[in-house]
Amino acid sequence: MAYQINGVNIPQTIYDNGTAVPPDREALALNGQGTAIEPRLKTFTWTWNSLSKADYEWWTQTILADALSLRCAARLPNRTWVETAYSVVIVRKPKTSGLKYGRYWGIELTIDILA
Repeated sequence: MAYQINGVNIPQTIYDNGTAVPPDREALALNGQGTAIEPRLKTFTWTWNSLSKADYEWWTQTILADALSLRCAARLPNRTWVETAYSVVIVRKPKTSGLKYGRYWGIELTIDILA
C-alpha cells in the first residue's frame, strides 16, 4: 500500500525526499484525578529542504486545487509508523520560504487528523 491523500497516491519523489513527523500522543492537560487528557486533533507534519516546482504544485494544484485546505480521507503512518487509514483529515496549503532556481525551498506541510 502507498500513502494516499483523497485516494491519490503520494508520488515517490515527494515521499522519498521529505522528513515526516507522524502524530504522537501527548497530554493536552491533566484532569482532576491526574489522568492525562489527549487532544482530539492530531497533526502530521512533513518538511522538505526543497521540492521541484512539479512536486510542490502536486500539493497545491492536484490535491488542493488552489484552495487553502482540503477535508478528505488519507492513508498515512501513525505514531508507530504503521500505515493507517484516516477517514477525516485536513490538508493545509504548504508553507514555503520561496521559489529559487526553479525549486521551492523550506517547505512545511501540515495535515490535521480528525478521525
